[in-house]
Amino acid sequence: MTRLMLCGLLALASGLVVASEITREPAALPARYGAALPHSAADLRAWDQDTRRFPPVAHALDQIADGSEPWLQRWRSAMAQVRPTEAVAVERLWQSHLQFSELSPAFCTFARRSLQGPDDLIRRIVSVPFAKGCAQASDRPLLLRPDTPARAVLAFYAGQEAPLPAFEPRLEQAVTAMIPSAEAYELRAAAFTLVHLKQAEANRALLRIHGRITDQDKADQVALAFLRSDDPQGRALAQAACQRRLRDPMCSPSPHYGAEAQGEDEPHVDRALVARRIAELATLGFSRVQALKVDEQASADPEFLLSAADYLYGFDTETGMFPNQHDSLLRRLARLAGSTLQDVVFEERYPADDQGPYRLSAYADGSVYRLEAQNYGDWYDVQAVLQLLQRVADDRRLDVAFVPLASGDQMSLVLAGPNAAVSAAFERGLLQRAEPEQAMESGKAFEAEVIQGLQRQQP
Repeated sequence: MTRLMLCGLLALASGLVVASEITREPAALPARYGAALPHSAADLRAWDQDTRRFPPVAHALDQIADGSEPWLQRWRSAMAQVRPTEAVAVERLWQSHLQFSELSPAFCTFARRSLQGPDDLIRRIVSVPFAKGCAQASDRPLLLRPDTPARAVLAFYAGQEAPLPAFEPRLEQAVTAMIPSAEAYELRAAAFTLVHLKQAEANRALLRIHGRITDQDKADQVALAFLRSDDPQGRALAQAACQRRLRDPMCSPSPHYGAEAQGEDEPHVDRALVARRIAELATLGFSRVQALKVDEQASADPEFLLSAADYLYGFDTETGMFPNQHDSLLRRLARLAGSTLQDVVFEERYPADDQGPYRLSAYADGSVYRLEAQNYGDWYDVQAVLQLLQRVADDRRLDVAFVPLASGDQMSLVLAGPNAAVSAAFERGLLQRAEPEQAMESGKAFEAEVIQGLQRQQP
């Protein structure tokens, strides 16, 4: 038995995970990355299973959400080929694909231009993600157009903060249009959006909407929103709904449940300390922090400032889905190194039926790097992600270190910066290093504690 094999067996016996070896060999980028995007409903539904005809799903979505002009043009070309009979299905499928994407300013600019144009499929698709992740108060006329999808109108109103926009009849029309096809929870959310406006016209509109709903469950879901209102007719409907929904949390006898959160005074920010901290981090070598405006920072905490300057990225280690899309995480973390890794193409191959390890790849400089990532269920293998990023960076002789930071919970924090700057920040106690799997272990320990607590409560 070789020493390497013996070490591996001992590690498995002790519960430790040995980092996978990275291989590198000459390889061209697979042709599928240059292929057209799917444009039929059937192909969109099967996209993640088709590894030959189309670009990988996560890669394409990330490029579109990042506002890459070549990919946006490829997307336009695909949508121009959609059959009219499939337009509605394709619209919903693309919105579903984009719903969790991290939208860039470039995508928001593209979407805003699309919303300013005539009604077409691209405009309808981008309206919902734009309303959720890009829209400002000044975009209200675009989103209140009669040809804007109802869900985009609702998403716009739901995403606005003080000062809240005035109620418009278009909002009532949008909710009414949703009644036949929307799920009960969607109508419930729409109702709360109307009540949150705290405007008499919005309350009257919600009463009319409630009167149009013939399905009792949907009607009750809408009525419950009036528990957040002082409208007497609406509160009577809500109380009647609670008689039918005694186990609904909104109908809890606790007077505090569902109450609006009380506004708290914003914590005082020591601007002088913010300025000193920015100067200190810049002196260490985190040069991008110098572009931060002192008056716009909500904290002098080093992690906050480094995140604002895009040296640090935080994410939930638990993905809640399969596959985990390690490749999207790799692309986001690569941005922390500036433009030096932006041409690297990352890929994830997930195990069939969620059995076995993932395979992560990076195409760079005429080579492909590969390593296996542990399958932790719906948790990222952060160690494998950082290992692959660091190897590519080292082979390019880049002065960047990818390091996990302590978070205290299942949120992972990854810092990427010049080696000397990172070392100095640790030496000064500005940051605290963590093990790559520490956040996952914290999250799983919390889950186990909750489960044990529930089990103790059972008779």
